[in-house]
Amino acid sequence: MKRSGEIGSLFYFHAHFSQVVVSVERVESYLSRGDYRRALETADEIAEPLQKLVALAEVVVAFPRDEVLLRMLETLDSVKGRPGRAIAYSIIGRALYSLDRD
Repeated sequence: MKRSGEIGSLFYFHAHFSQVVVSVERVESYLSRGDYRRALETADEIAEPLQKLVALAEVVVAFPRDEVLLRMLETLDSVKGRPGRAIAYSIIGRALYSLDRD
């Protein structure tokens, strides 16, 4: 049986994860309609740096502009710890690789 603190933590995680997924889905929705500016604004609203990088990677692949890459690099600066930074570099690398393939 779960203690109330564990249930609260699980609820918080679920609510936070759901919010991030919804934000990334909103970015993808704007991109599918060709609304790159709104997609970029929505990506900028995501607070968690790695999820923000995922959303910005979607934007830069669809809308390859220096300003998007600059925001990705600024977000990279806010990622702390080796594992997080390694993931961040891989997200950026994958996005740049995708650009090079087109």
